[in-house]
Amino acid sequence: MDPTTRLTTRTVLRRNFAIVDPAGFCPTTIPGFGDATAYIMASPGLGASFAHYRVHVPPEGSITLAPAGAEQCFVYVIEGEASARTDGHGWGLVGGGFVYVPPEHAVSVTNVIEAPLVLFVCRHPFRAGPAEPPWMTAGDVGSVEADVREEGSFSQRRLLPDDPAFDLMINVLEFGPGDAHPFVENHHETHGLYMLRGEGKYFLDDQWYAVGAGDYIWMGSFVPQAFVCTGNEVARYIYSKEANRDVRL
Repeated sequence: MDPTTRLTTRTVLRRNFAIVDPAGFCPTTIPGFGDATAYIMASPGLGASFAHYRVHVPPEGSITLAPAGAEQCFVYVIEGEASARTDGHGWGLVGGGFVYVPPEHAVSVTNVIEAPLVLFVCRHPFRAGPAEPPWMTAGDVGSVEADVREEGSFSQRRLLPDDPAFDLMINVLEFGPGDAHPFVENHHETHGLYMLRGEGKYFLDDQWYAVGAGDYIWMGSFVPQAFVCTGNEVARYIYSKEANRDVRL
């Protein structure tokens, strides 16, 4: 068989955006992650100013994130159950649970059941602002009040406090069948998003692309962008972007 007939990918890489096909993710060994399997979905090598990972932690396994300098970390449970500990604080996390640690703090996340633990992990540089430093926070997406936009649009849950102490925004967006962004967005903040469930089409730069659960999208500054849910079930994704800071000159 001609290898070119089977060696295909849905990955699209452009100057100002990327769609990463999960079928092509290669596992990476990372210090502090033990026997966990990490897939780096975004990094400065892609063009992002942050790093996003999908991490699979085996039963009784754990990972430790120890940010160095002005770096902050966020962990979201995609699947499974975990315990998270940092500075004497502890939380039990199930699917949709999350924990955020500010710079100069470490966090350990352990798989507590005999089933896979799948995590979305964000490492992001921190820019100090005029307010007090950000603080540790943990919760569950189901307990976060949804900001429902106009009919036919989407709902949004902010997982981090809407406070100038935070320079990072991490949200979960949900679109019902046929729902879409109300307009094509264009802004200076860069995005990285992971499709948690469902399917749809994402408008990036000047065309539409089919995306589904497991896909990863990076969007650079000012790339035109919009999403429409084309499936028969809710589409959901988690994303991060800069917040509460002026542009760098």
